[in-house]
Amino acid sequence: MLIVFILVIIIVMVWGFWIWSKASRLPVAVGVGSPSAIPALPPVRPATPLGAVASPAAKVEIAQAGIEAFARSFVERYGSFSNQSKYENLEDLYPFMTARFQKDTEATVSAARAKPSGALPEYSGVTTRVMSVKKNSVSGNSAQLIIATQRQNSGTNSGITYQDIELTLLKIEGQWKVDEATWE
Repeated sequence: MLIVFILVIIIVMVWGFWIWSKASRLPVAVGVGSPSAIPALPPVRPATPLGAVASPAAKVEIAQAGIEAFARSFVERYGSFSNQSKYENLEDLYPFMTARFQKDTEATVSAARAKPSGALPEYSGVTTRVMSVKKNSVSGNSAQLIIATQRQNSGTNSGITYQDIELTLLKIEGQWKVDEATWE
C-alpha cells in the first residue's frame, strides 16, 4: 500500500512538472496587456507648486486640525475602559500627558487599585466616541477644547449618555500634551 502511495505521488509530481515546463515555453503575445501596449500617462503634478509656502491662515487651520485629531484620539481612549482592564487605558496615555497630569493620574490609579476587591464583579465597561469639537481655542503653546462625547455603558448599567469633556493642552518640546481633562 505504501509503495502504491509513493508511486502515485511521483506520477503527480512528474505530471505537474511537465505541465509547468510546457506553460513556460508558450510564446508571449505582444500587444494587449503587454507593457509596450499601455499608453503613457501624463505626469502627476502636485496640487500646490513645489516650494510654495502656505499662508498664515492655512497654517493655523492645519495646526488646529492636528490638535483636534490628537484630542479626539486621546478622549476616546481616556474615556473608554472596563472593570477588568485594571486602568490600562490611562497608563497607555501617560506619554501624551504633561508630567503634572500624569502624576495626578498615577495617584488616581494607585488609589483605585489599593481598594480591596472581592470576587470578580460582573463585567462593566464604557466605550467613548467623540461626536464633535464644540470649542477650540489655540494661542501659542496652549489650547483649550470642549469635546462632545457619546458614552455607551455595558454591563449592569447599560445605556448611552452624552457628556462633554474639557481638555487643556500644552505644547512641550514641540509636542502637544494633555495638561488637564475634566468631565462636565
